[in-house]
Parts: sequence; structure tokens; C-alpha cells
Amino acid sequence: MKYFSKKGFTLVELMTSLSIVSVMMAVSLPGILSWIPEKQLRSASRELHDNIQYARIYAIKAGQDCYLDFNEPNTGQYTLSLNSKTLKIADLSKYNDHLQFDDPPERITFRSNGITRSNEKTEVKVTGGGKSYRTTVFVSGAIKLEEL
Repeated sequence: MKYFSKKGFTLVELMTSLSIVSVMMAVSLPGILSWIPEKQLRSASRELHDNIQYARIYAIKAGQDCYLDFNEPNTGQYTLSLNSKTLKIADLSKYNDHLQFDDPPERITFRSNGITRSNEKTEVKVTGGGKSYRTTVFVSGAIKLEEL
């Protein structure tokens, strides 16, 4: 008499496994989808913070004023420049079309010694989806990023 070894899965086992995975995905999907805009806002704020630090470092390295211009705040764009040379144009919309600056300054300028030309601290807020992050540039040149 021949004995056959059982290999593979039965249709019932496959369907049961697929249904369990489907239920788990259906339960977790809303949480994942709500997390994405928050991550985009955090990434855009972090990039702004990094670009402000880059402007400060570049001003020290080049021995010249380096600045960020927020000429068109409604577009979510800002420009990093050294004198008349544009070093970088950054755009918040690459993360999410709903991200925007909340009353940004016209310009943040760093001197060749790394301190700002402003006589008071400067704040730039990035908002989106009911949350905000604030990047503060102090007169001393220190830069701080915080969630509001």
C-alpha cells in the first residue's frame, strides 16, 4: 500500500490565513494613514531647521552674509542665498500640499561670525493638519526646533 505525504496547505488554511491578515490590515490602516501627514510636517520642519543651520555654517565658512528669504510665504517656498548666488530653493509642497508657513519673517540673515543681523529672536512656524512646529533663531545664532 502506498502512503502519500501531505505537502502544502489546504484551501481552508489559506483562506483562514488571508482573512486574518485582511482583518489586521483593516484595523491598522486608519492609524497608519493618520500618521503620514504628521510625519510629512515633521520632515518639512526638520528640513527648514537644517537649512537654517546650513545658512549659518555657510556664512561662517564663506566669511560673508548668508540668508534665507521667505518672499512668497503662501507658496511654501524659501530661498537660501549667499549674496546674489542662490544656493538652494526649498519647497514645503514636496512633502504635502497642505503645509504652509505661519507668518514667516521676510528674511533671516547670518553674519560671517554666525550671529544674526536681527536684534531679536526670529520664529518660523510650519503648520499643517492642525499641528505646528516652530523653528526659533536666536540673536546669538542658536537654532531651536520644537513641536507646538
